[in-house]
Amino acid sequence: MEAYRQIVKVENHHAEITLPPGFDASEVEVIILPVKKKKKIKAGKNFRGTISGKTAKAMLQHVEKSRTEWERDI
Repeated sequence: MEAYRQIVKVENHHAEITLPPGFDASEVEVIILPVKKKKKIKAGKNFRGTISGKTAKAMLQHVEKSRTEWERDI
């Protein structure tokens, strides 16, 4: 089964769909769904308070230790 998805603007309750070249079918099924607008997520704001200060400190120490390992002479 070949599927084709396209988001189109609706004007006066009409939408036009143009099938791409090579999409050869004499009959197609059309399912119409409204497009949900995605909310923009502000990174730090949503995660504030999800880990304790103790856990954050331990994670930071681990990262700093890992970085010093990268800088060692081989």
